[in-house]
Formats: sequence, structure tokens, C-alpha cells
Amino acid sequence: MKKQQTKSRIKELRVLKSISQIEMAEELGVSQQTISRLENCPDRVPVDLLINIATRYNVSVDYLLGLTRKQPFSGTSDQAFHFDKVDLLKDYAELSMENKLMVKAIIQALLVQQASLS
Repeated sequence: MKKQQTKSRIKELRVLKSISQIEMAEELGVSQQTISRLENCPDRVPVDLLINIATRYNVSVDYLLGLTRKQPFSGTSDQAFHFDKVDLLKDYAELSMENKLMVKAIIQALLVQQASLS
């Protein structure tokens, strides 16, 4: 494991999400001290916690471990919405075909309405 990359990547995810160590700890079900330890001296990150972080923040474990340089997102203004889009797509995939068609119709109606207001 590349310690410095793991350290900075875990903190990067937290900062990018604009949350405190306490908030991240609550989301992951660990203590604030654990988050601090991960950010400052990640000698041994438990596998289950790595998987939890990767899943929660939509990155790969390889990225967290410094095995790949591929970043989960750029520093654009869309980064906060990134997580919501992923969740929306997952929810949409679980809908019945009838409900998917209904969602599509609603989106099209909203786009027409938006265009008329512009």
C-alpha cells in the first residue's frame, strides 16, 4: 500500500464531499479517531473499511490504495451532484418498465417547462 497516496486520497474524498471527520465517521460507522488515523498514518486500513469507503464514495479500492491514478471525479462544480446521480441511476434501474416510462415523461415535461421559462 502506498501510504501517502492512501492518506491523501481518503482525506481528499472527505474534503471533496465537504464533510468533517466526525460526519465521515458517522457515515462509515467508525469513530472520528479512526478517520484521523486513516488520514494521518494509514499503516493498516482494515479491508472491510476500505470496501466501505470505496462503496460509499464511489471509488475503487485500487484508487484508495494508490494502485491506479484514475480519479473518481475532477474538481468541477458537479462533484457534489456526482453521488446523487449514481444513486438516481441505481434507483431508476430498479423501477418497472411502466414506472421508467413515467419518469421519462415527467423529465420531458420538466424540460419543456424549463425551456419555456428561458
